[in-house]
Amino acid sequence: MARASFNKTKYLGGQPGFDKPFDGPMVIDDEGIHMRRIKEAFVLPWSSVSGVAIEGPEAARRRVTAARLLTVGVFAFAVKKKDKLAYLTVATHQGEVTFEVDGVLAPELKGRLARWTNTLAELAPSIITESPPPTSTPASVNPSPPTGSLADELKKLAELRDAGILTDEEFAQQKALLLDQ
Repeated sequence: MARASFNKTKYLGGQPGFDKPFDGPMVIDDEGIHMRRIKEAFVLPWSSVSGVAIEGPEAARRRVTAARLLTVGVFAFAVKKKDKLAYLTVATHQGEVTFEVDGVLAPELKGRLARWTNTLAELAPSIITESPPPTSTPASVNPSPPTGSLADELKKLAELRDAGILTDEEFAQQKALLLDQ
């Protein structure tokens, strides 16, 4: 069975039952996408995948959608400034699941996943994209608030701004979104 392993992967969010980001190896094989900690944490079987997007850090930062912000929280803006970093967003019937893969560029990650994404593309040509897959939550819908308290979310935003990850303008926009909910 063919497989691709990525030892420096961070799960950012979106999988039901796994609310907090964590680091661990990711293995992709004919079964699906396996995210591990000490043991296997979860599997996204290919049969549940409706879309795959692979992006570099700048593209990921530019395309923060309302659904991704809800799924990943303020970490949606926490794009690190690294030379070799890619983001893998997998759309399933339950929503988007996002991973940060360290040590590879987006084109390299796309090439290493080609065996599986090409098979998916043959089944449904629109599911492999350079940008994130379509989400089931339209931007015009007022989504439910993040899982943490409002104070916690505001604190996270302030930490991201203070760390230089968010600009003052981005901070103000996200703060306004949180306060409107």
